[in-house]
Amino acid sequence: MSKARLKLLPGAFIELNYILTATFYQNNKKIKYFFGFIVFAIDGSKFQLPEPDQLREIYGSSSNQTESRMVMSLVSQFVDVLSGIVLHALICPFNASERDLAITHVNYFISSRKNISFLSNSILLFDRGYPSVLLFFKLIYNNIHFFLRCNTAFLKEINDFVNSGKKDGIVKINLKKRSKADRDQILAECPGLDLNSKITIRVIIVVLNTGAIEIFLTSLLDKKKYFYGKFKQFYFLRWGIETKYGIEKVRAEIENFSGKSQIAVEQDFHAALLNINMTTILSLEAKKELDKEPNIKKRKYEYDVNNSIA
Repeated sequence: MSKARLKLLPGAFIELNYILTATFYQNNKKIKYFFGFIVFAIDGSKFQLPEPDQLREIYGSSSNQTESRMVMSLVSQFVDVLSGIVLHALICPFNASERDLAITHVNYFISSRKNISFLSNSILLFDRGYPSVLLFFKLIYNNIHFFLRCNTAFLKEINDFVNSGKKDGIVKINLKKRSKADRDQILAECPGLDLNSKITIRVIIVVLNTGAIEIFLTSLLDKKKYFYGKFKQFYFLRWGIETKYGIEKVRAEIENFSGKSQIAVEQDFHAALLNINMTTILSLEAKKELDKEPNIKKRKYEYDVNNSIA
């Protein structure tokens, strides 16, 4: 069996997952929305791998509080945070750049959107490690809406707005003012883009209960349609991807790999995600049936599917 599995490419599970998710979004009339969008989040997580030196050379390692080093990988996923579907996933060396992996996810999304019409009505959520001028131009160039958190050291235009004391407003970012390296990188991802072009971004400042402020950037410019008071709730939808990682690691035991080679690790990883997506889709159907039960509607708390048993 160990020899036979070497003939099975991990890409088989990736392709099956694409067929599964495409069918879900094309045929499901009850896709969950927020602000009228399917909400996807991109985020990474560290996964522990088996210990063979071959994997250590490929993926790298990380130390803990002791001197020992564990073989680790960086996993990045593109997740529908309302429905729980993993649309795209990457397992990469531990020192890979999350920003670069985000661009890979966006390219996959652009390609998938051509065949899955429902995906056109989507928005992408990012945490504060992801903002970059390249990402902004890439998303706007491809007509993709976004909502993300950033810090004040990110761009002068953002800092100036924060210092103005305003809570909701518009800033423009000029491509011409960026460094040559930035412009070259942007043009590589956005061929034909005018070097004199500007992008318009909405900045939203939210004051938390602790008194700390959070800075959000979005492409949703219409203040009447996408009103200020909803954005704090909108950002917290991002925790759906954190919950998903928890289910994968604890409930599905995705780090319990059955082989010690790279192909075995990638097979297990993508097969597990296919299994998790199938379980998620069946659970969504079961939840619909559950919600129709007359006796359930009368109860104080909402009933949900038990992920461990599912």
